[in-house]
Amino acid sequence: MDDIPATTFLVAGRPSAVSAVTDGLKIVVPSKPFLNTLLKWDDVLGANNSQNPTTVTVHTLGKASNGKRYANIVALVATKNDGQQEVERWVQIITFFADPTRAKATVLPCVKLFQKVAALFAHANIHVTKVLTERAAHAMELATAIDHTQYDALVIVGGDGVIYEGGPINPPSCVLQSNTFIVVQGLMQRPDWADVIQIPLAILPAGGGNGLAKSLTESSGEVYSFENCAYLAIKGQPQPLDLATLRTFVHAPLLDL
Repeated sequence: MDDIPATTFLVAGRPSAVSAVTDGLKIVVPSKPFLNTLLKWDDVLGANNSQNPTTVTVHTLGKASNGKRYANIVALVATKNDGQQEVERWVQIITFFADPTRAKATVLPCVKLFQKVAALFAHANIHVTKVLTERAAHAMELATAIDHTQYDALVIVGGDGVIYEGGPINPPSCVLQSNTFIVVQGLMQRPDWADVIQIPLAILPAGGGNGLAKSLTESSGEVYSFENCAYLAIKGQPQPLDLATLRTFVHAPLLDL
């Protein structure tokens, strides 16, 4: 792929050559070589020109030496309007459920935690729909009734227990609950469970036990942290998990991941 002519963009006020290569977005600043950089595709969240029509702001979530990710932006300023192309904006929708087992005391901490990474979802052009559950097991009810065709993914903000109470991601959906398992239970009760269970499910850890989120994060090659879990949800790196069913003569079937 050919470089975009150096006269097209300014980086830090300097004429720059920008090209899309296999590994990422390559930026070369001839007058300031120390500004040369490669924005790896794995680190790029998205780009937009909402602040200024002639400036493309690229949002990244790079990885530090300790494995944790940090947000950064690179502004590419167009020097002329010739050759501009209309860019299709891919909008993703994420639904968040909050499961307050004890009124609002459980919900608010989850909501506050999500605010730490809300901007990252916005930078990736992901539209977030937040749904706060109103009572225990409400997430399971929502999971059994939600129109999964409207969402790309389901993101759960909570602990392991939330996933198993009930939920999906269209652009990722998120369930804020203390029990992750509740969501899976709700999905598997649906008549169309075979289709719904294929929807990617992500976890933003906010519970007392976050073993599943930690296992998924580290198996993806990331250091476990709330921000890194958000990164995986945004980038969409699903991995298959086995779902076990326990049936007895007395109790309803129990599910586990």
